[in-house]
Amino acid sequence: MNLPQECGTGLWIPMVKTSLGSVSLQTTGIQAFHLPAAVPATAKEVLLFVDVQIGHSRPRISSHVKIYTIHNGIHFAKYISVHSYDQKAWSTNSDNIWLPVFASRTIFVKSPRSHYDSVRCTIDIIGYR
Repeated sequence: MNLPQECGTGLWIPMVKTSLGSVSLQTTGIQAFHLPAAVPATAKEVLLFVDVQIGHSRPRISSHVKIYTIHNGIHFAKYISVHSYDQKAWSTNSDNIWLPVFASRTIFVKSPRSHYDSVRCTIDIIGYR
C-alpha cells in the first residue's frame, strides 16, 4: 500500500521505481512514452527519476535533454544536462522531475545533439500526486 509522503508542495504517493523507458543519446529526435496503468487516471502530476549515463564517449559535446508534456500546444518542460568527453570511466547526472499529467498521459524526451558511444538516458516513475 502506498502512503502519502509530505513534500514542499503537498502530499504525493510514492511508487516502486517503474521504468518508463530509455533513450540512446546517439540520435536526435523526440521519443514518446505513455504512462502505465500503475499511475492512476486521477494523477495530476508524475514524479520522474531521470538518469543520464555517460561512458567511453567522444568527442566533447554539451547538450540539454528536454523532458516534457504538452497541453494545448504548450510544452511543460524540464531539462537535464549532458556533457560527454573521451574518458575511460562512467559518469552520471540525475534529477527528480515533476511533470503535469494530461489526458494523453504522454511524456516526451528530446535529445538536441548526437553524442557518441555509450551515452543514454533512463526514465523511471517514482511517484505521483
